[in-house]
Formats: sequence, C-alpha cells, structure tokens
Amino acid sequence: MNFVITFSFVFILFNTLQALEIGQPDVNLRNTPVIKTGNLPQFVALTFDDAVNNELWEHLYKDLFTDLTDPYTRCDLKATFFVSHNNTDYAKVNALHNDGHEIALHSFSHGGDQQDSEELVRNFRMGRWMLEISQNVKNMVEHGFLPKDTNFGWRAPFLFTAGDESFSALNRSNIMYDSSLSFYEKSWPYRLANVDKTQSCLIKPCPSRPDYLFYEAPLSVWQGIDGHVCAMMDACSYGSTEEEVFQTLMANFQSFQSEGVPFPISLHGGALNNGRIPHFRQAFEAFLQTLLAMRDVHFVTMRQLVEFVHSPMNSVQYMRMARRTCSIFRPKKPCSARRPACEFKSRNGENSVYLNTCAQRCPSQRSEIRFNYYGQSCCGV
Repeated sequence: MNFVITFSFVFILFNTLQALEIGQPDVNLRNTPVIKTGNLPQFVALTFDDAVNNELWEHLYKDLFTDLTDPYTRCDLKATFFVSHNNTDYAKVNALHNDGHEIALHSFSHGGDQQDSEELVRNFRMGRWMLEISQNVKNMVEHGFLPKDTNFGWRAPFLFTAGDESFSALNRSNIMYDSSLSFYEKSWPYRLANVDKTQSCLIKPCPSRPDYLFYEAPLSVWQGIDGHVCAMMDACSYGSTEEEVFQTLMANFQSFQSEGVPFPISLHGGALNNGRIPHFRQAFEAFLQTLLAMRDVHFVTMRQLVEFVHSPMNSVQYMRMARRTCSIFRPKKPCSARRPACEFKSRNGENSVYLNTCAQRCPSQRSEIRFNYYGQSCCGV
C-alpha cells in the first residue's frame, strides 16, 4: 500500500516538474505548446514587408541569404515576405518562392499612393478588405506563378487591422494566419478564439469575435536602445556605432529567449539598404550569423512556426525532422522565358505604370481597385 502511494506521489511529482520544464503554467500568457518530454526549440522568424522590387533584389535579397545555413539542421535560412502589389517585380517574387522562402500577403494597394494612405486603411470596410486580399492572391498566382492552392498568411498594411472588419474578411478568405497584431506580451502563435489575449493588442481596434478559424502570429514588441518599443524592429533606435546596434539586437533576442518564446525579426528591406540606421546592415548580418551558430536556435518561416504550434515537438525531434525535410524537392514553376514589358497609362494619361509579370502576356488592363475607400460602394478591377 505504501509502495502504491509512494509511486503515485513520484509519478505526480514527475509530471508536475515536467510541466514546469516545458512551460505549461504559462499557457494562458504565452500560449506555449505542450510537449511530453524535452525542451522546445528556440525559433526565430525573419520577415520583410512591402514590395519586392528590382532595387531590393539587386542590393539585398539576392545576396543576403548566401552562406546563411543552420549548421545543426543543415537547412538554409528562409524568410517570410509579406508582399504588396505596387512596385512589385513578380519575377523576383517567383525567384524567392522557388528558393524556398515563404510568400505571404500584405494587401493589393497598401492604401494607395495618397498622402493620407494610413488613414484610408484605418477606414476600410469588410468589402474593401475582401478585395484587397483577393487581388493580392490573384496577382501572386497569375503574375508570380505561385501555386493556386497556396494557403497564404497575411499582414495588414501599417499593421492597421480595423478589428472585426478585416478579420471577418480574412476568415472568409481562408487565410492560414494573420501577423498584424502587436503586443507588449511575448507569445507563441495562437488560435484567435483566445479573445482575452487578442483584446490586449496595441493598435486598436482589436478583433473581438471568438469564431475566427485561423491563427494569430503576433508581433511582440522590441525595445530600442532608448527604451522605446517598436513592433517593426527597424522603427527602434540602435545607437550610432556598429557595436551598439549589435548589442541592441542581441539584447532583444535574449529577452525573448529567456521567456522561451519565438523571436520575431520584422522589418522593411529598405532599412538594410538605405543607410538610415548607421551600421545597421553590417551589425544585422553579424547578428544573423551569431544566432545561426547557437545549437538550439533555428530560423523558420511564419508558416513553419504556425505548423509547429499545430504539431509541436521537442528540440531533438525538431532537428531530426528538419534535417529530413528542408532538402525535399518541391515542384517549381519558373517565370516564362520570354516575358513582356507591360506598360499602362494612368487614368489621366500623363504617367506610365509598369508591371513585371512571369506570364507570357500582359493583362488587358492595369489591375486597379475602383472602389470608394470608405466602403460605401463596390467594386471593380
């Protein structure tokens, strides 16, 4: 009898300690995946926003990922690109996709070219959001040659979501995940049915309905060298020397690592290309190399991160799985060998707009959203 009681106590104690090890007490706060044994991997998700144009391709994306390989999984570093339509070269989108990077959605118009674009996006209604999403998908398939059955992720322009207006549109559009909501709290991706969590988002309005079917991959904020926070890391301050920039990057990583949550590196490609932040690119590339050298730190795309939450495993299991799968051949559809230069006149006929497509023919007219920005009327393309 005493043996049974002792065994039961030890069994309960073991499971309690196991739960503490994997972070179960923090499930409500950090949405930590539950695994049976071992430790969770430390993930890093590198994402870029906005157009993929020729300048960024030639001076950044074409070379940034060269020699960036995880020595423990032997997987090359892959990023997620949240791509909007204006100024995008779809041949470059196709090249990124065929190289294994994730292509996700960032709207069709990004609010347009108006000076008040941010305010316009804030006032989009659900019909407008549906159109922004569907046109974004249409262009990725028709001009970027991405597979028709791609289950895309999404990030709202300017991180403005309009709450339930946009999230209802995402739900109807079969989006796999959203990555627009920013939080002070650090967190794993989670099901949007967790309304209490979602209501603490920093850019209002937050979605409030509990029936959304997709995941939220949150943007937990960084902290700059001056103490101010930012959701997009290129909006933070980093000091004036390469060492200060590097140490600020490392301090943010260590903050996420200490809490056992994925580390989001979300920025605009131009931040590495325009010299606005002194020494940023040199420090950033050294930072990526430093993280890759760490044994239990692994770069993943946002899609891979969401898939992991759906089917979690410990660090050892993950490395074994990654070694098997990262080199698996995936069918690729390259751009047509002969691609036309597509030129469209603006409505007033004074300016030309160009479209770089993978297709063999130009579309009959320039894709536009002829739509009242405030949603009172609908829609044509």
